[in-house]
Parts: sequence; structure tokens; C-alpha cells
Amino acid sequence: MTKDDMISFTKGLAINFRKKNNLQMQDYEDIYMEGIIGMLTALNRIDYSKKK
Repeated sequence: MTKDDMISFTKGLAINFRKKNNLQMQDYEDIYMEGIIGMLTALNRIDYSKKK
């Protein structure tokens, strides 16, 4: 999973969340940014040296 895959995946989640909860576009932008920040943070925390 590349960084671009993660970003488009997050965008999809944010759009679905916004539609389900009838949120405005501004809320969607905030959720989307939070999601990207969270995913990038998770990517940075993965310790690749332990993988065989």
C-alpha cells in the first residue's frame, strides 16, 4: 500500500462519513486532513527493521 493509496482510501472514508452524518463540506475537509495525518503518523511508526 503506497502513500497515494492511503490518501485515496482516507478520502473515500471521509466522503462516506460525511454523507452518513449529513455534514457540511468544511467538516469533510477537516475529517480528511485528520485521517491523512493519522495514516502518515502510523506509517512513520512502523518499524521496518523487524520485518523478515
